[in-house]
Amino acid sequence: QAVHVVQHPYWYGLASFVASAQLVYDCMDFHAGFSNNGESHESVETQLLRLADLTIVTSDFLVDFAHKAGAKKVSLIRNAGEFDHFHQATAQVGQIRQAPVIGYYGAIAEWFDPQIIEALSRKFPTAQIELIGDDSAQVQGRLKHCPNVRFHGEKPYAELPQWLQKFDVCLIPFQINPLTLATNPVKVYEYLSAGKPVVGSDLPELAQFGDLVYRAT
Repeated sequence: QAVHVVQHPYWYGLASFVASAQLVYDCMDFHAGFSNNGESHESVETQLLRLADLTIVTSDFLVDFAHKAGAKKVSLIRNAGEFDHFHQATAQVGQIRQAPVIGYYGAIAEWFDPQIIEALSRKFPTAQIELIGDDSAQVQGRLKHCPNVRFHGEKPYAELPQWLQKFDVCLIPFQINPLTLATNPVKVYEYLSAGKPVVGSDLPELAQFGDLVYRAT
């Protein structure tokens, strides 16, 4: 009667060892798209996909990926956001801003596109561009010549609505590559929960939102 839920191919060895259970692989990302994964990892994931009784994915890209790998059964369940938590950001702060705020929160990692931020900095020199998140890609050093771009580091989940409240426009400034083509961004649900305008890279998973999200090349 047991159901084992595996969220990373790393656990294939243990999952394959315990036979008397239903196995669910929660495939949240295109793992092969991360720079720190090798061919052996991809081989193990293929074995996991074929072993699992059910594979859950978050994007159309991953549906195709799982089917091609030989998954037995695939279910598409896209991401979501905690509406009440982020809807708090709709409250009026009662102050007049000196400049419009363009904001982003989330990982500033290998898929983040600093060229977009640099272009926005030049295009809107009177706007303040606020970036919240762990800068594992060392983007801050690459944008130190942009005076209106500020990095605030990683913030607790509980504080994110306070930051979101300050944003006039919310960004999803991702590069276009296999990793992001497979991504259904959680932050778009959170941004929209606060009724904020969202501008993102032209990702397939943002197309489902129609005119609720502005997509750009």
